[in-house]
Amino acid sequence: VGGRGKPDLLGLLPALAADTDPDVRRQAAASLGKFPTGDSRGVLIRLIGDSRNLVRMQAEEGLLAIAGDIKVPQAVASKIADSNADVRYHACRVLGYLEAKEYTSQVFTRLAQEKRPRNIGAVVFALGRFRATAATDPIAALAPHTAPEIREQVGAALGLLNAPRTYGILKTLAFDKLSPETRLAAIRAMGIIGDGDAFNETLLTLLKSVTNHITSSDRAMACWSIGRARPVSLPVMKRLVVQATTAVIPADGMMEFDSDTVLASAAFALAQCSLADPKARTHAEEVLKAHSLAIDSGDPTAFDNVEMVPTPEIFEVARQAKAYLEGRTVQPAPRPTRSIEVSYGRIRKTQY
Repeated sequence: VGGRGKPDLLGLLPALAADTDPDVRRQAAASLGKFPTGDSRGVLIRLIGDSRNLVRMQAEEGLLAIAGDIKVPQAVASKIADSNADVRYHACRVLGYLEAKEYTSQVFTRLAQEKRPRNIGAVVFALGRFRATAATDPIAALAPHTAPEIREQVGAALGLLNAPRTYGILKTLAFDKLSPETRLAAIRAMGIIGDGDAFNETLLTLLKSVTNHITSSDRAMACWSIGRARPVSLPVMKRLVVQATTAVIPADGMMEFDSDTVLASAAFALAQCSLADPKARTHAEEVLKAHSLAIDSGDPTAFDNVEMVPTPEIFEVARQAKAYLEGRTVQPAPRPTRSIEVSYGRIRKTQY
């Protein structure tokens, strides 16, 4: 019904939204998101209290979808203190996504009243999106919480609130041993804040952390943040070069290259740094040269004395990074689809 976009079919949706089959209710919520009317809004608000999570999430998305054409915050805000914990959870998330700052005080009140971890996390999420600086210290106090969903939202919120007194908390959360999501949120927060002087050392440590619980996703996010931090220290720039061109990951008695995501992120980080710091340009060009070796050059000696053969993805990222570095419009290209005979990724040098 929603796919057809015909208003005369809207009357069918309220009944479908009350169907006994949860998948029917979920699809009804998806369709309601295409009709920005008061009736749609009312049904979607009812569905954020549905017994099934997928239905509730689809209703949340529907409310966000119609918010550009019809007033949603006021209707949703009336549910902040609802007796249903799921309704309160989604109400805070919707208000947060819409950055409905006019409801900051009402949401802030819930911070001390909510008991369920995911609800506390939703309140923290909304307050962060509101840039509610008055909530900074209460949010920071939740950083040691045992629930990972709360620690994750604390990391994200502190990045948006940008209070120097909480930088130490972000540095701790960036190495959270139990929650990958918390680490990523805290590391990303460093890039959102963009204070290189405050975070250079931590980001460098993350790049060098190639064992234990720090993963390639963490290192890729560290590259993302480095690309947005100013100033970036010389040791960090040099480590980006090493990360992008050298086998640095211990594995089965040998060293392997980091993931393609990290290699690409390091290259782009250096390209971004180059726009603000001319010293970074030499390092960026060194990486992009290594990532731009032509796979189909036809020269059988093209890869002599070369440790890394770039994958097609890395080759394409290097092309785009060059365009970015040169101030040209980045034009994406399709990934190569022809048969590939070379074993991409790494070449081991054999010594006789």
